[in-house]
Amino acid sequence: MMSMIKISIKPFGKKWNPQNEVTIFFLFQDLELPKVEADLKEVKEALNLAKEEGFQGDLYSSVTLPLPNKSSLGKKVIFMGLGKREGARSLTFREAVGRMITSLRGKNSGLWMVLPPGEPYGETSSRMAQMATEGILLGSYRFEKYMDPEALKKWHAKLPKKVILYGPGGDTKGYNEGIERGKIFSEATIFVRDLVNEGASVVTPAYLADVAKKISSQAQNINVTIFDEKKLQRMNFGGIYGVGRGSKNPPRFIRLTYTPPRRVKKRIALVGKGVTFDTGGVNIKPTSGIETMKEDMSGAGAVLGIFSALTKLKPDLQIVGLIPAAENMVDGNSYKPGDILTTYSGKTIEVINTDAEGRLLLADALGYCVKKEKVDEIIDMATLTGASILALGKKYTAAFFTDSKLQDMILEAGKKAGERIWPLPLELDYMKDLKSEFASIKNAPVSRFGGTIHGALFLYHFLEGKKIPWAHLDIAPSAWSREYVGHITYGGTGTMVRTLLEYFLSIK
Repeated sequence: MMSMIKISIKPFGKKWNPQNEVTIFFLFQDLELPKVEADLKEVKEALNLAKEEGFQGDLYSSVTLPLPNKSSLGKKVIFMGLGKREGARSLTFREAVGRMITSLRGKNSGLWMVLPPGEPYGETSSRMAQMATEGILLGSYRFEKYMDPEALKKWHAKLPKKVILYGPGGDTKGYNEGIERGKIFSEATIFVRDLVNEGASVVTPAYLADVAKKISSQAQNINVTIFDEKKLQRMNFGGIYGVGRGSKNPPRFIRLTYTPPRRVKKRIALVGKGVTFDTGGVNIKPTSGIETMKEDMSGAGAVLGIFSALTKLKPDLQIVGLIPAAENMVDGNSYKPGDILTTYSGKTIEVINTDAEGRLLLADALGYCVKKEKVDEIIDMATLTGASILALGKKYTAAFFTDSKLQDMILEAGKKAGERIWPLPLELDYMKDLKSEFASIKNAPVSRFGGTIHGALFLYHFLEGKKIPWAHLDIAPSAWSREYVGHITYGGTGTMVRTLLEYFLSIK
């Protein structure tokens, strides 16, 4: 759940009154102080003490100094480094704020957080307030449902009850808009984190369908349709049904639609892989590869998180959300290597590996999308390939695009959101590796090389040659974190939610 920290703004020139609280300064390596209303002599003295402690403004370095009673800076001051002013990235400011929130010690009734200028980041005051808000709320997130009560109590005790952002310029309206947008973006991201972090015995395909229904019930302009296992079988959704038939929790296909209150500028389809638990099937995963496989519905979670925010942000877009959901379990009824599955599009798939199951679900969803939905763009999100982790590590999302404008806009949105995206080539020459002697295509090549590209090519096959701009976001590297790093916390990350919300709001 999202923390209850209250965030507000005081532009420079308004009354400076930290009282019993803590003042935080974010400084670049030039250590240039902002012109705050506090006693600048006292600030400079504190900074000189920080320098004596070795503080030089290096990225993420910090020093905490206790202050005498009745200090204009409160009971203590913290300086945190932002690195070089030249080439500053918004990602690092969010992370710095997140690191600051999680590094606090002792009880803190409130913080005065002095915002750095937006110019080095190429950002407005509104955007700086949004980034700070996201850093605070995402950095203070924990999946609290099952936490030890004593540990939870200690965690809440160290978090501030309020944060006052103190920023340059008098744009109070812009600052407040940024804070509100940051809250909406954070809430949607945390919505996904809670879904991903919950156990797979709770989050089944039917559970995801219930979450979609709840989102719809709370919004007049979001509708939902659920296809159960009988309808999936009757309508020849062979990929979804084939993967899900080995589980006692039957598969679902979830369709959501958001319609804006104003004129529709564009229709976009969001497709999210919803494997609620992945054992690997008959090609079962090893112990080291199975323990976090509740995360395999992160793409579906991202779609639901985005839909939870749409009625608050009100983009002038019609958005269709498609979620194929299934458990990939081992059972006497499980699908097997060598099986041939017939998908919704009529294309057939030879199963080479049952652990390449997510693409089978997406084959049906994409086939349905190009046949039934009249959309201008398709964006899919999936924890699709382990190969993408080998290629990019655990911080990046691998991306494939069929349209340069869509690519540029999503990459720019990723920069604004502070989410790393790396485009890879959709090398059509590799398609021959997926050629099957018995079916339209096989779900995995014999070769282990180029696995991320092969996964994308498999999905591309089910676009049926339609010239619809398409983005495939392989979030396998970025969907789960094994550490706390600023605004990224252990477990599900809610990756790509903020990027796509930024993208939607950028469409003019």
